[in-house]
Amino acid sequence: MRAVKTVKRLALAIVAGVLMACESPTEPSPMLTIAGQVTEPAADRPVEGASVCWSPPPDPERCASTRADGTYVLVTGFPRLPPGATNVRLAPYVSREGFEYRKSFVPYDRGDRVSWSPGLQRKLQIEAGSSISGTVYPQEGSGAAGSLTGDDDGCEACKRISIAVRGAGELTIRLTAEREELRLALPPFDKRSLDAPISVQPGDVVIVFVIGSVVPTKFELATTFALKG
Repeated sequence: MRAVKTVKRLALAIVAGVLMACESPTEPSPMLTIAGQVTEPAADRPVEGASVCWSPPPDPERCASTRADGTYVLVTGFPRLPPGATNVRLAPYVSREGFEYRKSFVPYDRGDRVSWSPGLQRKLQIEAGSSISGTVYPQEGSGAAGSLTGDDDGCEACKRISIAVRGAGELTIRLTAEREELRLALPPFDKRSLDAPISVQPGDVVIVFVIGSVVPTKFELATTFALKG
């Protein structure tokens, strides 16, 4: 009888041990860290309270807020890559009220850490027929720029300016800059040419980029507006 009881106790102990092993917590999945600093180059200062976001699809989006010194640490999952994938890029974005949204396509080397330190530009809007002057900084950018698919709506090393239109007419845009490499461009989705006046309608907002900055460069953008009729 004692031998039978001993065997039963041993069997129960083994079963209990197996159950405990099954119920023990699994090791956490490895995580990817995206870190850097968000700044405002035009003011030479960090941007506090900006949201930096990215997660591998289809995971829920994860975001991190920048601290007083503009730094952030975003911990998220690893991208799910097909075998043999090359030229892999992540697409984090940053936003803050009063600033232009910015997304960059950052090269990813399959490590566990990615650095991204974007510069933000404050929103600029003028009325058709007026002008604006400022400085373009190489660290500035807005919208999504640098994708491999060509569906960008923004630019890097540029200044984005919105031109509000109040009536139907013809809008002419001209740029004067202290360095000749600075030039005007429209977003890729806008197929009109800046070499001639642009036909516009009431309520239109024309987006124009001042691009080509390799060093901080001063510019003046002037517009003239001729009403139809």
